[in-house]
Formats: sequence, C-alpha cells, structure tokens
Amino acid sequence: MALNIPPQGSFFYKLPWTPEIDGVLLSTILRMKHDLKRKGTMIPSQILYEAQVAIQKEVGCMFSWDDLYDRLQLLEQRYRTFKEIVDVPSTYHNIHRNKVVVSDEVWRSIIKKNRFTSAYYYRDEPEFLQLESLFGPKVIKSEPKSNVFVISDSTCSVSDGGGFKTVKPAESEEVSSPVGADLLKS
Repeated sequence: MALNIPPQGSFFYKLPWTPEIDGVLLSTILRMKHDLKRKGTMIPSQILYEAQVAIQKEVGCMFSWDDLYDRLQLLEQRYRTFKEIVDVPSTYHNIHRNKVVVSDEVWRSIIKKNRFTSAYYYRDEPEFLQLESLFGPKVIKSEPKSNVFVISDSTCSVSDGGGFKTVKPAESEEVSSPVGADLLKS
C-alpha cells in the first residue's frame, strides 16, 4: 500500500509565505550574521529588521518582526525534522536526486512518531544548506592522534633511543619482482 501524502509545499507554504520569501529571509540573516561576525543561533532584532526591509524590497511583501520570528521557528523545525529523518539508520539522503531513500515501511514508522516528517516523503529539505548554516551544530570533530607505522622491505636507519642502527630486511626465498627469480640469482 503506497502512502498518500500531500506535496511538500502544502506543509511549508501557507499564504503569504513562498519559497522565494524564505530564500530572501535566510540569505539576509546569514549575510548579516557574517557581516556582524555573530556566532550561534541567536538572531538579534537588528538582523530581523534588515530581513524585513530586504523582503519588502525584493519581493514586495511586508512582514512584522513577529511574523519573521515565527517563520524562523518553523524553519528551525524543518531543519530539526529533516535531521531526525536522515539520522534514522536505514535512511539514505541522495543529494543528487534531492530525495531521502527509505522503504515505505520505515517511512510509516518515522511518520507515526512525527507527522511533519511526511513533508520529506517526495523531496529533501530545499533550504538544507542555509538551514544547517543557521541552526546546525558548530561542533568541530577532533580525531585522536594516531601512530603511523611504515612497513618497508628496504634497508633504512632507525633510532633505538641512543643512536642509529641499520635494519636489513629478513632474507627470504620469496621474490616479488616482475623479473623472474632465476634471473636475480645469476
């Protein structure tokens, strides 16, 4: 049985909101945060007022500060919901097809937990990169230092702590050269 899910736009856009307005809102906020060197997910009022002006100038719609704040809350919910889906072990986010690949059985269990996840049934999050820049974790993954071991069959000098000594490879009948072993012995 196929899932009967409405198009993504019906979840994201109720008049007067459009993808274009979301794009202007997000790009203005990210540009202003960069220009003002603001870190974190907090959005100062000044930035929302700038977004308000940009939306009016570029799209011709006027929104109140509260409208923009509420929209940001929905955009954050979209980001968190999409991350919730792609964090499910049996899902695969195919960025080239703009789709989350998962069986209908898994979709049913995901949707049962959070109805809003069905917005991503047909398509991934269209503003994912901007939303991740705004709401994503700023954690830098650190890798533990590791030892590097070089395995070689050549003669080399190594330190034994008090000086250097020459280490020669063990004698072996095995030959890994493309030249035959008979030619090497003559």
